[in-house]
Amino acid sequence: MEYNSLDAQRDACEAFIASQKAEGWILVPDRYDDGGFSGGTMERPALKRLLGPTSVSAGSTTASSPTRSIV
Repeated sequence: MEYNSLDAQRDACEAFIASQKAEGWILVPDRYDDGGFSGGTMERPALKRLLGPTSVSAGSTTASSPTRSIV
């Protein structure tokens, strides 16, 4: 398997999460990357799995930690 931009993004996110460990951030073991799907659409299998039964409107993004949420 060749190293690609999804791998680079995952590495950057893992490093950021590790830098925030004192703030309570943890890395979840599940991966939600959709290689081969455009990030410009909500019609992506892993994104739907991540969001589960929640509803999301176009243009909204939420990231959560135990102590803060960014919308």
